Amino acid sequence: MKWAIALGQVCGDSHVASGRPCEDAATILEKTAPNGDPLIFAAVCDGAGSVEQGGLGAKTAVEAAAARFSELATKDDFVLDEIVGWEILSAARHALEDKAAEMAIHLRELSCTFLALICSPDRTISVQIGDGGIVFHNENQQEEAWTVATIPMTGEYANSTHFLTTDKLGEICETKFFDGCPKQFAVFSDGLQSVALNLKTGAPHAPFFKPLFLVVDQNFNADKTVLNQALDAYLMTEAIRERSDDDKTLILCSVVDENEPEQLV
Repeated sequence: MKWAIALGQVCGDSHVASGRPCEDAATILEKTAPNGDPLIFAAVCDGAGSVEQGGLGAKTAVEAAAARFSELATKDDFVLDEIVGWEILSAARHALEDKAAEMAIHLRELSCTFLALICSPDRTISVQIGDGGIVFHNENQQEEAWTVATIPMTGEYANSTHFLTTDKLGEICETKFFDGCPKQFAVFSDGLQSVALNLKTGAPHAPFFKPLFLVVDQNFNADKTVLNQALDAYLMTEAIRERSDDDKTLILCSVVDENEPEQLV
């Protein structure tokens, strides 16, 4: 099994105007389990704009989750189950607690969302707390095949959401299981919700994803830096920027047929 991967990330216009850096963080890792199964892990965190250290919280959470996944994936008894999802989430939360103690600040100052997807040939697990989205679809290209793992979470007030720093982590976090490995999946921060999802129904907006995955699939052997830069450029187009002035992060991953002809970006 071979994956075509792209990761795009741009600073939102509102952040640029206020002198704030991009406060999203993301990673995608490929591993091989001891039994030979290929595994892939993708995570996106969005630092809360209402706190000073939200970006640091997002970076800390992503790094800790990725490190814990890498540890678990090497264990001889590795099984992709609910425990793996909780272990990764807990590692991210504990890392925030440790960072808050180190900096002598309140945990909420590191508030961020948390989205992660882990895939094996037989099973897929999504973990989410907060807004942003995880979208995937199966082998056929029908629009109805597109699925959103979890409807982006909203908080008690308008334009608010839940964060990894909540006291009700176990109650609020949504972990879901799906059979098999999706043909394609995307993980994105809330800066792309208005173009990636139907805001009335919460369903994925297939016309947004299809052309992006076509480019990724046709360039699966291209230099990843070039592909990522092309995705960055797309996220900076006026058509995207006019829909949201927030930071935007998008991970695209697709199982590819290596016999398909490759094109340049």
